[in-house]
Amino acid sequence: MNFLGATTDLTIDSIKASVEQTFAIQYEDGRVATPTPKRHVLPSASPTLPSEKHGVRGPPDPEFPINISAGEERRLAWIMRVPDDDLVRPTTLDGTETRIRVSHVLSTEVVYRTATGSEDVSVTIRIPIKIASVRIPAITLPVKC
Repeated sequence: MNFLGATTDLTIDSIKASVEQTFAIQYEDGRVATPTPKRHVLPSASPTLPSEKHGVRGPPDPEFPINISAGEERRLAWIMRVPDDDLVRPTTLDGTETRIRVSHVLSTEVVYRTATGSEDVSVTIRIPIKIASVRIPAITLPVKC
């Protein structure tokens, strides 16, 4: 996330991310049902992620509050963990013929206040995303008899 030069000093109190999952179910008679979307908060990845054991290392999580001076540019990045297929199904790709379609939106909420303001301001950025299967593959090792 990039914060370009603000016109006033800012204090960022929190940044929260979530994945919103929406289903659309098409019945044979043409009706489409859309149950209430489910939102899954994305926790920060723990330092014991399997990918870190293989040399892939993400930046450390930012510590809040974060103060940004007027005119200062700041870039924040961190790794978030998407729940597995038990909670978040893969996105249905365009052109797929199916009666149950799944779509996802990544929401990022930034809560901040300006140096001149006394109340927190909340801004939410929503971006449609595609999620592939996130199931951890099962591995069966041969048994030596």
